[in-house]
Amino acid sequence: MERWHQLGTSMMIVNHHADFHAAHHLTLAAHDNEANVALPESISKLRDPLSHDAIDDYLKQFHDCLKTPLTHSDHVRMLTYLPTIIPAPIISRDEKERQIQRSRTTEVTPRSL
Repeated sequence: MERWHQLGTSMMIVNHHADFHAAHHLTLAAHDNEANVALPESISKLRDPLSHDAIDDYLKQFHDCLKTPLTHSDHVRMLTYLPTIIPAPIISRDEKERQIQRSRTTEVTPRSL
């Protein structure tokens, strides 16, 4: 919530609101996946400048979702969901260099005309 308060000191625009949600959507999804789907839809309908009512409504929904205690099935659901959204692992510099070296040494066969 510290990040939210930092944003509150600057002019709140839709992009800041969307960035906040993107940074915290996994936490929200763990508590209530339906809200995690509904809140971005409501953010997409907002226009600048944001009204205090729109911000208050989002925060109320966000806080209400966080009040829901997490269960074992919530943890399992999130662990099965994470691989679908996490990018491929970053390879080491050494591995990248080996891949480049292999691509350079691979024999290229000419195409017949």
